[in-house]
Parts: sequence; C-alpha cells; structure tokens
Amino acid sequence: MRITVILSFIVLMLTTCSPENIGAIGTPVLVSPINGSTITQNPPTLTWQGVATALAYDLMLADDSSFDYSGIVIDIQCHTGTEYTPTNTLGAGTYFWRVRALEGG
Repeated sequence: MRITVILSFIVLMLTTCSPENIGAIGTPVLVSPINGSTITQNPPTLTWQGVATALAYDLMLADDSSFDYSGIVIDIQCHTGTEYTPTNTLGAGTYFWRVRALEGG
C-alpha cells in the first residue's frame, strides 16, 4: 500500500478556539512527514514546530490539495500539542496537511 503525504500551503488566517480571542502569531513549520514523501507508518504521526505564543493548533488532513470540504479526512481544532497521530489508518493515496497556530487574547 502506497501513501504519499504532501505538505500544503500553511494557512495564515488567524482564528482561535474562541472567536472573541483573536491574536496575531507566527506560522508553524511542518516537520514530518517530509513534503512529497511516501510513508511507511500508517497512520502517520504529523509533527510540526511549535509557535512560542500559540495556545493551540488547528490541523487538517485532506486527500485534495484545495482542502475542499468533501476531501477533508481529519479536521482537528484546538489541539494543544505539536504532533498528531490519526486513530485510523489511511487508505492508499496522496494526502495533504496543514496546521494553523492559535493564540488567545
């Protein structure tokens, strides 16, 4: 089974876990899996560098590079760590992921 994971454009839009707490912060750097890599661990552990002022992160994994609603496989909001491992294995194919840092005000 071949699974390819491709790093996606990191969203720079700012949101938070509570809409009333919006703050401008840096952008997480996606670390692993490496862009364009074929992975052997399934499910993969998605890892990124934390942003110093981030309170949480939003994470999306999709089988469509445009992150169209129908292609979203995982949509985790307000995750407090800098890595995430899906609970289910992924089907063969190409996947894209992105992370957004969130800060409270």
